[in-house]
Amino acid sequence: RPLTRYLPIKSESLDLRHHIETAGHQLSLIHDVTVDITTCSGYLSKMSKKFHHWNKRWFVFDRKRKTLSYFSDANSKKARGLIYFQ
Repeated sequence: RPLTRYLPIKSESLDLRHHIETAGHQLSLIHDVTVDITTCSGYLSKMSKKFHHWNKRWFVFDRKRKTLSYFSDANSKKARGLIYFQ
């Protein structure tokens, strides 16, 4: 089953890992996604604007900073894109 979940919970005390696991996902079996108390990161495919082909990018969802950012790869320090959410 896909690793998707609507998170209407705004409480800072939410344990993201626990929340996902109690939804029935076995994170120990998913080796390309990292989840801890406040962040979830892993590779997703993103369509390029210029040539309309798919690029593999490292995405980081951070509840504490309230951001979704993406990088060229898992080792990149500078984000290529950033979305703020409330």
